[in-house]
Amino acid sequence: MMIAFMVVVVGINFTVVKYATGTKDIEMVPDPVFYSEGKQGDSYKGRLRLSYKTKSGKVLKGMRIIAVFALPSRNNLTFEHRVPKIDDGVYETSVDFPYPGQWEVRLYASKGLANSESIMDLDVK
Repeated sequence: MMIAFMVVVVGINFTVVKYATGTKDIEMVPDPVFYSEGKQGDSYKGRLRLSYKTKSGKVLKGMRIIAVFALPSRNNLTFEHRVPKIDDGVYETSVDFPYPGQWEVRLYASKGLANSESIMDLDVK
């Protein structure tokens, strides 16, 4: 009886860990698109557009997306943005960069217990 209970507990723990660590796959399609809009006033403007779907092609709605921007040439100056939905499965944010250069953005997306993390480089001019 005790062994059967332990097997059930281990099975439940494995399932919880599997979903909590994000192994339920979310795939970003197409790759994020960044539009550099040049210097405007004291900052450099840009827009970041994302689209998420499952591996089977189903558009994911209701995603929570955070983009963390870093500029390695300025001692990893960082800031973050929440990326709001603009259409079903499409998310976009406008960004004011304090400096031009090669920025790195880490994208953190979640829906329920599923998570996705990706990194891309941006050329801000």
